[in-house]
Amino acid sequence: MKVRTHRFGTLDVEREDLILFPEGLVGLSRLTEFVLFQDPTSPDLFWLQSTERSEFAFATIHSSKLGTVYDFDWDALDLENLELESLGEAEVFVILNRVGGTFTANLKGPIIINSMKMIGKQVVLKDGRFDVRHPLQVVEEPACVTA
Repeated sequence: MKVRTHRFGTLDVEREDLILFPEGLVGLSRLTEFVLFQDPTSPDLFWLQSTERSEFAFATIHSSKLGTVYDFDWDALDLENLELESLGEAEVFVILNRVGGTFTANLKGPIIINSMKMIGKQVVLKDGRFDVRHPLQVVEEPACVTA
């Protein structure tokens, strides 16, 4: 299927790559179908693109790339709609923002995706440790030393 985007033009997407968000995203409950794809120039950056409205695309990173431990109480979340058989099926992404010259991550509202069933949900964490604009640190890869 063809998906129009503002940033990348038209993309060819397989139907099995579509992610259904039955409740939509926070503030965007009418948008329920998205595709997640890797940025062509940055391997750690992914785009969550609406298939219904081309202007809605969100820069995201996998939570494992945060450089800090991002650990929250899974038991406190309503994840029934995700149909998870185990937490191992869950992939957690956070939406990025740029505020001035600083990049921030929304740690308060992670995107959780059942990677086996391609169902997603954005949750709002009640944990006070997390902010919607958590400053990101640029992690430099160590230089390769050859002998």
